[in-house]
Amino acid sequence: MLIVFGWRGTVPEFVYRPPAGLHFPALALVFLGFLLFVVSNRKSRLRRLVRHPQLTGVCLWGIAHLMLNGDNRSLLLFGGLTLWAIVEIVAINRRDGIWIKDEAPDWGTEIVTLVITAVVIGVIIAAHPWLSGRPVW
Repeated sequence: MLIVFGWRGTVPEFVYRPPAGLHFPALALVFLGFLLFVVSNRKSRLRRLVRHPQLTGVCLWGIAHLMLNGDNRSLLLFGGLTLWAIVEIVAINRRDGIWIKDEAPDWGTEIVTLVITAVVIGVIIAAHPWLSGRPVW
């Protein structure tokens, strides 16, 4: 929470102007990032494709925010978190070695995962204006 208040308390200076057509692709990346966050705590077929779902979700979330925000504070926050997640993925892969994949769950589990993701995204959309001072839409 302190990170958010630090971001809000910093005066933005624009480094680049994001292209106007990136809003929906960025929202898709954020959706996928939150799905990966949920998948990191549940059995899922997606976990058989992505070794580090939570860190990958942080990367997608950060990239999406960089696609929409070109100011110095956003570069520091979202770029920094994205770089940290990438370094962690590399470090964990070096430390842990071979990846042993779990069994794929049934489709009911996948549907529950999507419902949980939809609820999480709904809460984030509702809280986003309060947290960042900017609405999602």
